[in-house]
Amino acid sequence: MNESGSSTDAAYTQRMAEITHSTESGRKWGLIAAGIFSAGILGFVLLQVLSSDPVQVPRDNRAPLVQVVPVVVQKGPIPIRGDGPVRPRAQVTIIAQVSGEVAETSDALVTGGSFKKGDTLAQIDSRSYRAALTQAQADRAARKADLDFAERQLERDDKLARSGAASERRRDETLNQRDRAQSQIAGLDALIAMRAIDLERTTITAPFDGRVFTESVDVGSVVQPGAEIARIYANDIFEIVVPMSDREASLIPGLWDETMINRAPASATLPYRGNLYIWDGYVDRVEAGIDPDTRTIDVVVRIPNPTQRGRLKTTESTETAIAPLADAPPLLAGAYAAIEIEGVTLSYAMVPRAALRENDTIWLVNADDTLDVVTIEVVQDQGDHIAIRGPELNTGARVVVSDLGIATDGLAVQAVNGTALSQ
Repeated sequence: MNESGSSTDAAYTQRMAEITHSTESGRKWGLIAAGIFSAGILGFVLLQVLSSDPVQVPRDNRAPLVQVVPVVVQKGPIPIRGDGPVRPRAQVTIIAQVSGEVAETSDALVTGGSFKKGDTLAQIDSRSYRAALTQAQADRAARKADLDFAERQLERDDKLARSGAASERRRDETLNQRDRAQSQIAGLDALIAMRAIDLERTTITAPFDGRVFTESVDVGSVVQPGAEIARIYANDIFEIVVPMSDREASLIPGLWDETMINRAPASATLPYRGNLYIWDGYVDRVEAGIDPDTRTIDVVVRIPNPTQRGRLKTTESTETAIAPLADAPPLLAGAYAAIEIEGVTLSYAMVPRAALRENDTIWLVNADDTLDVVTIEVVQDQGDHIAIRGPELNTGARVVVSDLGIATDGLAVQAVNGTALSQ
């Protein structure tokens, strides 16, 4: 009994101890969980208390970048540029007008030879023509003697007819002889003139100062009328035909005046051994009508004294360079020259072609970096640049030369100068 009761008490005591241990362990973990929860609440409260207000980040709404160049307004004659072939004022083909053997030629009668007006270029054998002239002159002298005799006889017949010593028939015969002699003399005068012309044509002379393009004969050549002797050109004045559009031609002052008293100054430029040489001239005239093929107006520029050496065109790079190796050349016929004509005087600005927009407008950037769409007049097209004018153009204004999707008045932009956008 006692042993049984003791076992029961021991078991009870052990069970109670286990229950007590389990209860204490659960209470411990509960306290830990409560502590963690309390710490989380405390941390949240502290974050709410100590944190600052959220930063408001603005949306990226920057104005578009545009490239601008400054406008420079200038006043003066606007330069009109073009080009064309250099040609002599006169070019002629010398041909033989009589037949015969070429007896002599001038030293100047060679390709490139230079001569003066009146110089003998070639001499055709003139002996037969001189003999023919002498024969005609002798025949005339004989007919003149007959005429003199007839006139003296007519005077005697008139006296005898008045006195009744001679018949009217004899007087009429003498009168007929006189008239026939006069007619023969008139014919011989014409023949003498023709013979003199033929003799003169055996000597071929230069009609002007010039040079020889080509020559086709030499001493001993036998020529017939119409045979080519040489091709020559005048070198006192050269001309350059410059094709222009009506827009360009309209900028030349006095172009359509018939007299062209005030001729627009012009210059011709030719390259020679790496250097540029200039000759001064003027606008002489405009050729009649419009070229049917190119639809352009041909303006003729004259260069007087083309045999004078051109003057060297100096630039910043050539001013400090060594002297040219070759002598300055004369203006060369057949070359292709660049022409610059002094146009009308006006105020204009030269801007890059990229600045021109649709409907002849440009975009200017105002002082407050807003856009201004301005209508202008295109005065001249020079390829990469254009000359424009308009009431809103002032020196220092900034014109946009880059692309922009949409351009409206008042649009805010960011302007950068020069080539900053491409760097």
